[in-house]
Amino acid sequence: MISPGSRGAVHSEGPCRQSLPPRPYAQRRFQTAWSKQDLAGLRRFVTPEMLAYFSTALAEQTSLDIANHVEDVVLLRADVRETWTENATHFATIGLRWSARDYTVSLTKQRGEPGYLVEGSEEKPTESGEVWTFMRYQNGKWLLSAIQQVD
Repeated sequence: MISPGSRGAVHSEGPCRQSLPPRPYAQRRFQTAWSKQDLAGLRRFVTPEMLAYFSTALAEQTSLDIANHVEDVVLLRADVRETWTENATHFATIGLRWSARDYTVSLTKQRGEPGYLVEGSEEKPTESGEVWTFMRYQNGKWLLSAIQQVD
């Protein structure tokens, strides 16, 4: 996806580490908004650039008559990989590992009909991992600014 900005930053043990994202409930709410194709819900968690990325991804799914669902998310691990500050903006990169039912369905077929399940399993959870970078201005709310695939 989108990569983080410049790495020529001042690394910090101060403001970035004081209240680091993500909280498990926030990741579940984010994944729920994604599954519902709820851009307004996603907007609460992401930067405008990430919202544009997700909007494009959801539009692509719709044009293909498919929908991706990520449900029953259980955060297994969240490891702080890096924190830094650029001017008054704080950044934190977190390695995430979770379990969830992650599947894609056809929007033109009914459940149980051949071809309804396009990918994944509606019943069986799978483990996934990504690296998420968050940012916040001064004492503002942490927002997702980048995702890197690791699996």
